Amino acid sequence: MPRVLIGITSYYVFAALRNLGNRKTLVILNVIWIAIIGYLSYGIYKNIADSQSPWLIAMNIFLIALTAALAFLANRKFKGKALDIVISAIVGTMTNTGLVLSLIYLIYAESFVKSLGQDPELAKKIIIGIGIANGIPETIIAILIVTSVIGALKRAE
Repeated sequence: MPRVLIGITSYYVFAALRNLGNRKTLVILNVIWIAIIGYLSYGIYKNIADSQSPWLIAMNIFLIALTAALAFLANRKFKGKALDIVISAIVGTMTNTGLVLSLIYLIYAESFVKSLGQDPELAKKIIIGIGIANGIPETIIAILIVTSVIGALKRAE
């Protein structure tokens, strides 16, 4: 079911943003970039404060650099042309991730967390953590793929 909704939610977001205009769409997209970078920066702070693995810190730094590069491209290269496509890709990806993990929580939370060897009381926190840890890189990759495919299709016309 969540995979079916990717196309539906992406379409309606695309249509709404197309009617909203490029200026407002750019503001929405920049808020999304700031939120992602803010979350990843907080992850670096928590990893340093908790003396976590330097690999986790390096991964967050890499994701911040990748997000900043995508934000730069969206603001400079696209100049409002593909912003509705970028946001639609984000919404489609988050639709799938959010719904799959929500259904796991609603249906299988206790057995899922037990299979990970964790306390069932932590089910909500573990599933939200998985969603955030996988959702951000998944979103970044979706943006790269979707914009590349759309660009190739437009050049082929």
